[in-house]
Amino acid sequence: MVAMNDSTEARLTRLEEQVAALEGEVQALKGPSRPTFVEEWRSRLQKKPEPRKGQFPITEWIRSGDWMARVGIALLLLGLVFLFKYGIDRGWLTPLVRVIFGGALSASLLVLGLRLTPKRTALGQVLLGGAVATLFVTVYAAYHFYGFLAYGVAFAVMAVASVGSFALSLQHRGMALSLIATLGGLGTPFLLYTGEGSIAGLMVYTCIVLAFAAAVYLSQGWRTLLCAAAVGGWVVALNSWVPISGTLETVDKWAAEGGLLFSLVAFGIVPVLRDHWSANDPERWVCPPIPRFVRPFDRPALFLTVLVPLATLGLSAILWETSDLVWTVTAIAAAAGYAVVFVTLRPSKLASAHAVAASLLFVAAWSVLADMYWHWYAFVAVQMATLHVLSRTLSEKSLRLLAHLTAFVVAGSLLWRLLAMEGLTPALVHRQALIDLAVIGLFYVSARTLRLPPLAAAYTIVAYAAFLVWLLRDLVSLPSGHAFVSIAWGVCALALLALGWRLADDKVRTAGLLTLGLVVGKLFLVDLSELDAVWRILLFLGFGGLFLVLGYLFPSLWKPARE
Repeated sequence: MVAMNDSTEARLTRLEEQVAALEGEVQALKGPSRPTFVEEWRSRLQKKPEPRKGQFPITEWIRSGDWMARVGIALLLLGLVFLFKYGIDRGWLTPLVRVIFGGALSASLLVLGLRLTPKRTALGQVLLGGAVATLFVTVYAAYHFYGFLAYGVAFAVMAVASVGSFALSLQHRGMALSLIATLGGLGTPFLLYTGEGSIAGLMVYTCIVLAFAAAVYLSQGWRTLLCAAAVGGWVVALNSWVPISGTLETVDKWAAEGGLLFSLVAFGIVPVLRDHWSANDPERWVCPPIPRFVRPFDRPALFLTVLVPLATLGLSAILWETSDLVWTVTAIAAAAGYAVVFVTLRPSKLASAHAVAASLLFVAAWSVLADMYWHWYAFVAVQMATLHVLSRTLSEKSLRLLAHLTAFVVAGSLLWRLLAMEGLTPALVHRQALIDLAVIGLFYVSARTLRLPPLAAAYTIVAYAAFLVWLLRDLVSLPSGHAFVSIAWGVCALALLALGWRLADDKVRTAGLLTLGLVVGKLFLVDLSELDAVWRILLFLGFGGLFLVLGYLFPSLWKPARE
């Protein structure tokens, strides 16, 4: 009896072990146990989101106290301005005292900033920026309002202050100092303007300031500095020689052109080189983090690559009075150069930007050369189709976006031509009609290149609707033209139904049915009042018989759609 109990217990033990082993195998096949709904959401709430690459969380910036230092220096400068005004109104501060006080304040902020920078970098850089800004204001007041400084002395002090700011920004890695130096340096000639001086001297000085800014950007990668320098450089050009470009001497024109070419290098080539080097060696060419709210400007080389050549070409055209052929050849040569760079840099985003620049330069070249509106209109339509083909072949999203924008422009021009222009004779075969028909065909070609069905359908609908309006515009001008329009639309409907039957395509058959509905609506709304009795009889009898035949054949025509 005891032996029997022992064997039973042994069997039960083995069975339990086998069941445990089977449960382990089943659990291994199922994978790790999935957390419950409450556990999953609790883990999500407790998990801290990691900052994205190239960004820093706003909470860290708030806790650092840097914003308080910037607000503090701004409030301090405003308070000093109010104090100065109050002292001037009361007669307490003579002009000499004001200038001395401004110089002493600038020196105090400079010394304090230099002492604090090793310990509190952000606060020290704010104080250094305030020192430079105070010096600029003080020198400007001493020269412009009080006449204590000669022009040469004031200009030299501001130039030295700009160079010193650049040096301090590199030494202490403070972007604000470079920004102040760039804006202050570019504004110095205008702050100290006396009505004299040459464009050549201004361009040389501006190029020196921009060279410092470009060099600092190449070294440190401060995108805000690059954007500020680019905008400031163009503002200098627009406010100096553009208003008087027709009266400039040849030397000044060449100096201005040199400044434009230099800006093309500084803002169209240097950012591209740095971006390319940073992609290949991110540890050597570091891109500092930026706040999330300025994320669209994370890579300024992308939009500067597009804007700078167009701005350079446009301002050069304003500067020089030469033939349109010269500017067309120049734009085409520049477009070819950007196309070569596009092929070289593929498949990076910089390559896409160069492709967009090349396309826009081609449009600019043709815009200058075209002596008639329809020349430009036809060329842009051809470029629309070309961009769609290239975007599909090269898988370039930027080209596809540009192609859609071009299509929007072409569609607007086509709509205006179809609605505003009257049909000419001979109907459908005159130049205006043939050009519009070719543009409609290019829309259909573009639709065939699109991979997304909704976009392809939209392009096809635009092309077909434009074709129907094209028939209406040219045929309605004929005697009893509305009858010919109804007949032409009916032929289009039958053609679509036959094509849909041949391809077993529901979309094509639906388009044919909608066209037939459009014809019926036109018969009642337009043809009854616009046509003679003979035409009304013929049209209603003809389309009535057609609908009877289609009603009989419809079940066999509507075959199941293909998979």
